[in-house]
Amino acid sequence: MALIFLVEDDEHQAFLMRRTLENLSHDIIWRRNGVDFMETVLDEMPDLILLDLRLPDIDGVELLALVKGDPATAGIPVVITTAVDHHELYVQCEAIGFEGYYVKPLIGDELAAVINRFVNPN
Repeated sequence: MALIFLVEDDEHQAFLMRRTLENLSHDIIWRRNGVDFMETVLDEMPDLILLDLRLPDIDGVELLALVKGDPATAGIPVVITTAVDHHELYVQCEAIGFEGYYVKPLIGDELAAVINRFVNPN
């Protein structure tokens, strides 16, 4: 089906999200930090990026700006998945551009609906 890049540092959250994505028959690439993601994204060119904002090595807002600022990756839909529900973060991300912004936990049917919105739009 689709290749989905999951950028999530929390192992338990990543496990739950990966399990849902695998049940939907998607291919998943999981990276725990922004540096590893940036080293891989151009080689893989995913159909969708699920991006946590609180990463150990780089601010997720900065990572979003890098993705959306690069012509090679700017067209890839990015869905923010964060445990932080702050209006200021939302506004920062909105100014850069994203396709979805969800407060975790985002698993099961809710995650499936989000994924289907971007990789199976009908």
